[in-house]
Amino acid sequence: MTSFFGGLGVFFTPTSFWKKMVFLLCCILCLSLQIAVNTGNDYYDSKSGLDTAKSNPYNMIAQGVVTSQYMFRLYITAFLFSLILGLTIVVITQFLAGLIYGCIFLLIIHFYSAGKKPLGYLPLGEIISFICFGPLGVVLVHFVIFKSFGWSEVLLGFIPGAYAFLMMYLNNRRDLKTDMTVGKKTLPAYIIDKNKL
Repeated sequence: MTSFFGGLGVFFTPTSFWKKMVFLLCCILCLSLQIAVNTGNDYYDSKSGLDTAKSNPYNMIAQGVVTSQYMFRLYITAFLFSLILGLTIVVITQFLAGLIYGCIFLLIIHFYSAGKKPLGYLPLGEIISFICFGPLGVVLVHFVIFKSFGWSEVLLGFIPGAYAFLMMYLNNRRDLKTDMTVGKKTLPAYIIDKNKL
């Protein structure tokens, strides 16, 4: 969704074949990043004991659909594919600053669930999701394709950003009780009961 909004102009303005190809690569990259963050989250939540067969009916590891090793391999594959594809886009577009943004995105994806203090265990997940899959992502995709920046892209980014924010908030709201038992203090926990933080 992020890449679609960022590259929306390819449907309405005369564009070269290469711009259309970059748009397609950006769409695949955003999808790969989404797969990486979701598989990584499933793997690390299951590993930490947060997700069990009783607590989360949607975690495939906890439900025994796939093994922990399989999910980890899927996460690493999506992560490395995103890295290679991101580097390819940087080379094609000669957008060298994309290396910095790409590293930031990959670090956020990894440390959202991994580490001693994962970002997802703080009231930051929804905000980070809004920024990365919203205004920042849309502006970056637009700039990579069209080499231009406008505040209209920032505002347009609020649409996928709000969607990502609400989806994560509702998911964390559903998992509030089990999250609190393992110290995962998401935004719903902060809003509903600040004393538990």
